[in-house]
Amino acid sequence: MKPYFKFSFLFLIITAVFSCNKNNNKLQVTDYRQVKFVNNILNGDKTEANYEYNNNRLVRSFGYNWSDSVKTELVYYDDSVVENYYSKTDSNWVFFHSAEYKVIDNRLISIVYYDSPNATGEISFISEFKYDNNNNLLEYHNYDKKSDTILENSSCYYFYDTENHLTKTTMYFRVHPDEEMVLYVKRVFSYTNNKLSEELIYNSNYGLPIQLTEKKEYFYNDKLLTGVDHYAYKNGKYELGNKTIFNYDDHGNMINQKVVFANGELFYTNDYTYEAGKTNIKSYYNAYSGSNSTYPVPDAVSKQSGVVLPGFNPFENGMANIVPGLSVNDLLRNNKSSR
Repeated sequence: MKPYFKFSFLFLIITAVFSCNKNNNKLQVTDYRQVKFVNNILNGDKTEANYEYNNNRLVRSFGYNWSDSVKTELVYYDDSVVENYYSKTDSNWVFFHSAEYKVIDNRLISIVYYDSPNATGEISFISEFKYDNNNNLLEYHNYDKKSDTILENSSCYYFYDTENHLTKTTMYFRVHPDEEMVLYVKRVFSYTNNKLSEELIYNSNYGLPIQLTEKKEYFYNDKLLTGVDHYAYKNGKYELGNKTIFNYDDHGNMINQKVVFANGELFYTNDYTYEAGKTNIKSYYNAYSGSNSTYPVPDAVSKQSGVVLPGFNPFENGMANIVPGLSVNDLLRNNKSSR
């Protein structure tokens, strides 16, 4: 059995980057926010998401995948944001669930999922987050609510060096309710010149002991991430599975992401469209998927490009990207991702 987590297609936003001042050759902060995302897959499937803002706050996202249309609407409070999820079948919008993000000092404290709009129904799922004195995420815990029982089904832990580089993550999962949680995924990160250079991924599948299964290598052009090579580890050797190639505009915004197989055949492409302006989206590193999961905060924030976090995100505290191993379709299907 694989762990189960819930995601919104809000979790596809990238924003806030540097622009280059040609007169003094210094980087000046310029804010951009994503307004459109388009994914095209080799088999012809297409996914699109669009984002609307008001006073630098994301207020609505809408789009479609191969089977139906989806949208979210956000409601803001002083220390929390509620996001309502809907899917459209035929001509009717059907409520799916709502998520309440509890935020203190722009730090995500908890996410609670409800079965009724505006966080008024029964609780179905809870995530809770803890931080150190440097605002580094130390751990988060996920809970399922079954009838009147709340059971922790997974937990993630984060380890840092003296320079606050994330060096390791461990994720534990409870396969059966009456069993103890076991180590399910471990990621180990290496850095060169303060940039993420290598990631080793250990997995425990189908009850087998945890073992090395994958490796990622990261490549740069100055401050921007230009590529990631993804290897599978088999029979004591690494085999190249796919390559991810990133392209940027003059302001450092990622405008295209292309994934190709080892033989050069195209797997999928992502295209991003931006507008000038701030956003209110932040992120945390998801230790299972190896990507950043985003969340809304009550106030607008500013982001800068040039700093790479584990999960090959080229943005400081940046927004989530679609990555090899984390399907666009999984993210958009019914607004959740099965693992």
